[in-house]
Formats: sequence, C-alpha cells, structure tokens
Amino acid sequence: ATERIAKLIGEKDFTLLFHKGSRFNIHFGRINQDFILVTLFNNEVSLGLVRLGSIKAIEQMLPVLQTA
Repeated sequence: ATERIAKLIGEKDFTLLFHKGSRFNIHFGRINQDFILVTLFNNEVSLGLVRLGSIKAIEQMLPVLQTA
C-alpha cells in the first residue's frame, strides 16, 4: 500500500514508516531489500532520537547483512 502512495507522489518507495499510537509508537526503517529495522518506543522518546539511532544502527548492520 505504501508503495502505491509513493508512486502517486512521484517517489519510487518510502524508506521509512512511522505510526503514532496513544501510548506507543512504531518506526520501520529499511536496511536493504531483505531486511527492515522495527523500533517500538513510548511517547517519552522523541521521533528525532529514534530516527538518528535508526540511521546509526542501519549503517552498522548493513555491511554485516550484505555478507550474509
């Protein structure tokens, strides 16, 4: 579904997805075509902090997953 939305606005795809709940939030970040990073966090943690941490984690995981 998100791929179709991306195409509607001229994007190939989205590399991350975020859902906000009343108590918890979920952040999906693409590592590569085979893996995604899923982060669950409560409302006391800012989305910006999660995004920065996700970028760092993906940068560290990508070389390992490419050799797997």
